[in-house]
Amino acid sequence: MRVNIRRPPKNPERKQRVTVEIEPHDVWSLDWTLAQIIHPGLIMLKQQKNGAPWVDPEDVPEELRPTPEELANYEEDLRTDELWFDRFDYVLDEMIWAFDLIKQDVNIFSRSDSERVDNALRLFGKYYRSLWW
Repeated sequence: MRVNIRRPPKNPERKQRVTVEIEPHDVWSLDWTLAQIIHPGLIMLKQQKNGAPWVDPEDVPEELRPTPEELANYEEDLRTDELWFDRFDYVLDEMIWAFDLIKQDVNIFSRSDSERVDNALRLFGKYYRSLWW
């Protein structure tokens, strides 16, 4: 696989140049191939992010969930609480952990690891459109 994504042009009327070449062997284990790109991308996003999206309380452990009062404050005027960014960090950390395992081509998971990977991939799909800074 070869991927070349050029910097966005300064002139907004010009298109950004993107070339992608996929070879037959790249799809033998496409999950592994994509993890080679996704894993370091998620790490860099976590290091350089400038914000965080809404994270559903059920997607994080109890200790990171907002209180009913904090939820009401957010619904009323988009006021965030002190754990707002910690919730997205938790989601990113779960994704990073799972894609690292996939990248290493680790096929033997305990039941709990398998469930954790499945949940992290669910989170990746759910928050995919929030993976920008």
